[in-house]
Amino acid sequence: MWRMDAVLLVAVLALTVIGTLLVWSSTRTWAPGSTGLVKKHVLNVAIGLTLYSVVSMVDHRLLRAYAPLAYAVSIAGLVVVITPLGSTVNGSHSWVMLGAGFAVQPSEFAKLGLVLLMAMLMAQPAEGGDRPRGLDVTLGLAASAVVIGLVMLQPDLGTAMVVGVITASALVVAGVRKRWLAALGLAVITPTTMAVPRSG
Repeated sequence: MWRMDAVLLVAVLALTVIGTLLVWSSTRTWAPGSTGLVKKHVLNVAIGLTLYSVVSMVDHRLLRAYAPLAYAVSIAGLVVVITPLGSTVNGSHSWVMLGAGFAVQPSEFAKLGLVLLMAMLMAQPAEGGDRPRGLDVTLGLAASAVVIGLVMLQPDLGTAMVVGVITASALVVAGVRKRWLAALGLAVITPTTMAVPRSG
């Protein structure tokens, strides 16, 4: 069955249209007559909307079952990046070249893996309550810290901050206590502080 959140869909479509217009507006000023970037953006949008449609038809229980595997695979990808198999693009050692001009950025898949894992953990309320168990919150923070630490070894501060926001959003929506948000702050700041000197 196709499960679709109408509000989310409208918000995504609105942001997509705005983003496309911004790409078109910014590229036509410095590259008149060039539509390459706009076409690439539209292609990415089409791929994203297709994936959205496919995922919306998947039973959420199946996503829950495969969440740990998705996270583990994404972590493996981040580990590959920091080996000689990784490649540097625009000063960030965060890519894996596949050949024939194709490359992947494992940190993007790590975001998805973390989202699935956090959703799985935060959806399990403690017995007799409506908040996640302390153990599940701890596991979620640990999972986030691992992703942030590996990302900062590249280094990629922007992605690390996005991961922090993803984790914080999951905790807030789950209604966790403020002390867990403070712990998240430490999970973000500590590996970031340790890795920043490498980017200098």
